[in-house]
Amino acid sequence: MYTSKQEPMRGCWTSTTAVATAIVPATKKYDNAGAGDDASTSSPPLTVLEIELHCWGCAKKVRKLVMDFRGVSKVTMDIPANRVMVAGSFDAESLALSFRVRSKKAVTIISAPGRPLTADGQ
Repeated sequence: MYTSKQEPMRGCWTSTTAVATAIVPATKKYDNAGAGDDASTSSPPLTVLEIELHCWGCAKKVRKLVMDFRGVSKVTMDIPANRVMVAGSFDAESLALSFRVRSKKAVTIISAPGRPLTADGQ
């Protein structure tokens, strides 16, 4: 029970504005021993996906499914824009198909390395 002398619970979202403006990064940590300086200066290719993100819970599930895909090194989510930016060396079509099958959610590839932009121009 909460009394005036106790602190409120930490880690809970208290407003919908905080959820709507959240951008969630997630990265996998790999041992770069022997990679040299080239690994720190070059960034992995970036793929942008459009996935319906209703709430914070949806975003967490999407991030978990995408991070489980082989070759993905970083996932950044823009919840209000329904955009998921995925960095790493992987095939974007395979990622989209795997995500579609595992989550039963629609996914659109907005941009991928070696692929032209879609009709919406983003």
